[in-house]
Amino acid sequence: MSGSSWHSQPFATATQLVRDFPQVRRMTEQGPVRVTSHGRTEAVMLSPQDFATISSGNLAGSERLEWKLSLVLDSIETQVLILDENLVIRRANRVASETYGLPVEDMVDRPLSSLVATPTDQFVVQRLAEVLVSGQPEMTVVPSSQRPDRTIRYTMKPWPRGVALFADDITEREKSRDRKIADDATDAALEALGGVGVAQVQSNGTIISTSLGLSQMVGSTVDTLTGARLQSLFDPRSRTLLNDALKNTSSEGKCYEVHYLRNGVTITPAILSVAPYWTAEHHASASIVLHDPQYRMPECERSDRAA
Repeated sequence: MSGSSWHSQPFATATQLVRDFPQVRRMTEQGPVRVTSHGRTEAVMLSPQDFATISSGNLAGSERLEWKLSLVLDSIETQVLILDENLVIRRANRVASETYGLPVEDMVDRPLSSLVATPTDQFVVQRLAEVLVSGQPEMTVVPSSQRPDRTIRYTMKPWPRGVALFADDITEREKSRDRKIADDATDAALEALGGVGVAQVQSNGTIISTSLGLSQMVGSTVDTLTGARLQSLFDPRSRTLLNDALKNTSSEGKCYEVHYLRNGVTITPAILSVAPYWTAEHHASASIVLHDPQYRMPECERSDRAA
């Protein structure tokens, strides 16, 4: 089945799935339904009957179900290999074909061991053999054998008359997790320093996210500040200055002398820096840092303290 044929199949947007699930469910009676978001296929829905038949592996007598399964496997971004009890490839999807650089027809009926090129590949084949024996699914995360800078999650599951291998590139997910850990550590460091608060805001001043340090400076909480207007933390004159700063769409950050409400009540001088940016959805936003040089002095370890 060609890519153009697949994309001519019925589809529903993610919004339709949420707002009119009964209608989308009825569409599955005619075949697989692609669920799309911003033009990209994110999932595929099957009718309960089709899913049960596919899961049972009882496909030999139904060309239509064979066609449906091919549509599903070729629509996802997961590498899929279905192997028999001898680890001979019985089915491969589009992503597997692209990964190994071979047409699907050249992969089918070929022992997986013939495609082994690296110790990582050998490890995966060994784990598949163990799943065949144990009957228990396994998952492992290792560097890609084709691209060492990418991280692959292999999921191995028992399959009728064999075993199935699913491989997902989770590199960006891992990087996102690392960035979140680093952001949390930075937040904790700023909180310990005191007198420094950070926030991400929309161009109208609505707070998207904020640091613990900022919430402590203004006598609030992170949850309370999220969704509030940044302008509410400043005196009237500083609010006018802040509004002008948020209208600045240049890439350069700028500093401003302002007065904010320390602990929500005390008008206090501080330095505010604002750096605008555009999100992937083309929304004007800004990163802000508020520094109160007169805030409490943190308790610090001294370098000259005796061990």
